[in-house]
Amino acid sequence: MRKKHSIGFSVRMLSNLIQREADNAMQELLEGLTFNQCRVLCYLSHHSERDVFQRELEERFNIRRSTVTQMLQLMEKRGLIERVAAEQDARQKRLLLTDKGRELHERGMQCLAQFNAKLCEDIADEELEAFQNTLEKLMENLQHMTE
Repeated sequence: MRKKHSIGFSVRMLSNLIQREADNAMQELLEGLTFNQCRVLCYLSHHSERDVFQRELEERFNIRRSTVTQMLQLMEKRGLIERVAAEQDARQKRLLLTDKGRELHERGMQCLAQFNAKLCEDIADEELEAFQNTLEKLMENLQHMTE
């Protein structure tokens, strides 16, 4: 039996709640770093062996160009990242973590691990796995709709 709300509405509500609570959890510990900024630091850290450009972040996190541009400008202003001209095309800017960005990334990972543990409290591993599988199927369905 289906609940009153659609799946899309419920996922959106959950996403908003997670974003808000994650931002709240990180505000004090991470000098005002937002959840999305922390995700970018994490991505850059895990892909530091190769060039990462803005377009990749747009696609990976499924966020608009203007949103990514604004976020990266703020992160650069705060000294978390640097934009460096790519060797093959000076018009493209590689995104690099600064020392401050690496340090906040480490603190952010600890904060997110604590947040995730609290978020998943009292939920069995089997339930989490089934939920993750369902989310992946929903994303696949959405991708097929846009093809």
